Amino acid sequence: MILFTSDLDRTLIYSKRMMEMFPPATETIVVEHKDETAMSMMTQATAPLLQQVHQHTLFVPVTTRALHQYQRIHFIHDLCPAFAITSNGGTIVEKGQPYEKWTQTLSRRIEDSSIPRMDMLKLFQTIKSDTWLQRSLYIDDLFYVHHVDIDILPYDELQAMIQEFDMHGWHVLLQGKNCILCPRC
Repeated sequence: MILFTSDLDRTLIYSKRMMEMFPPATETIVVEHKDETAMSMMTQATAPLLQQVHQHTLFVPVTTRALHQYQRIHFIHDLCPAFAITSNGGTIVEKGQPYEKWTQTLSRRIEDSSIPRMDMLKLFQTIKSDTWLQRSLYIDDLFYVHHVDIDILPYDELQAMIQEFDMHGWHVLLQGKNCILCPRC
């Protein structure tokens, strides 16, 4: 069997905002809702093509989304892929449920390579500033996403944070306005 993996956001599905900024040539269908609000869409031309791909290959969605965000995409759930990879590789989904063996393996790797999460949080409390930190999210018991004001976050503080956390087994990545702290594994 042929394996077909694909990212979701801005590859197969697009936010309502992106669809408005870059209108597609064909009509769209809503593929994700959050609290009854349309969140993501797909073109009507893409939907049957993805269904064909799913019928003739092992289709594995791959996404940085947290598990609960992935589960909101009802179109993907209607396809019932045997596997999916969410949380930036931190969660393998098999038949709609997290694959526990992977979760246990990853937990052991994190324990062996990084300081405990609570110790990391104490360290982060000494570094963070309320002037640039807007909010923090803990994703799937794996990593933190801190929304930061990149216009205020000093570059030298970011570099110091990267070095400090690296010594303790945690990576710091800045992606747009998201400052991600994830354990080395």
